[in-house]
Amino acid sequence: MKWKLGDKTFEFLIGKKQEYVNPNDEGEEEILKRFIKNFNCDLKILHNSSNYSTVQYHDFDLMRLKYGDKAKWIEICIPSEIKKKYIDNPLFDAEKNKNRVFWKANINKVEDLNNFIDIVYENIQIRDEQD
Repeated sequence: MKWKLGDKTFEFLIGKKQEYVNPNDEGEEEILKRFIKNFNCDLKILHNSSNYSTVQYHDFDLMRLKYGDKAKWIEICIPSEIKKKYIDNPLFDAEKNKNRVFWKANINKVEDLNNFIDIVYENIQIRDEQD
């Protein structure tokens, strides 16, 4: 089915599965590849969602990244063991519900990810202790 809006034509493919292609995925992937070089462990980058990219440690989601023209944010898993330490940290001002497992932080540039390296390290250590 096709329809037109202004000078643009849109097409719905009914009954056909389309693979989602996000023009920012490649950017997110490269950003995350550079970020995970900070860690000496087995981290994976996944694209389970069309909205963000995920970094996993073993089968555990550590963080999510959205880095595009309209939105730039990171969500990090904050285990209960370290919640008190970060509850008032201004890095997480964007997160209104600190009862969630993943806390959101807005970022302006790639270099802002460096502010989260220690938190990801702590998370990895906690996961290792639980195994």
